Amino acid sequence: MEKPAILVVEDHVIEQKLLFLLAKKYGYDVQIVSSSEEALSEIEKGRPFALILMDWKLPGSDGLTCTQRIRELERDKGYHTPIVAITGRAMDGDKKKCLGAGMDDYMSKPFTAEEFREMICRWIPDGGGKHASH
Repeated sequence: MEKPAILVVEDHVIEQKLLFLLAKKYGYDVQIVSSSEEALSEIEKGRPFALILMDWKLPGSDGLTCTQRIRELERDKGYHTPIVAITGRAMDGDKKKCLGAGMDDYMSKPFTAEEFREMICRWIPDGGGKHASH
């Protein structure tokens, strides 16, 4: 059985590595892209993702715009992939902006490995990953 896949949309290499290692620790396959355009390209290829982790600030189109474009593609194809904002922004109203753009959840950095695991379990409850604490 193929592992559930998580698409990480993040342009900072250190953040990419952190998210990759955390997702792998809990048993998920990970695809990393650095821009909205790359994310849309991966989604258009048709690979199913159990979850998308989306940075807000990206080169070119930001994470909010990318999310809106993903939602348009999904409407045409009749499915919905959970998208969680992973952002260093913690301003009042930011969570509302993310949810308004079509994201399903919001995590501000920094976060603990346990907070990350809880978020994954919330959005991929039966995804086959290692949901127990390690």
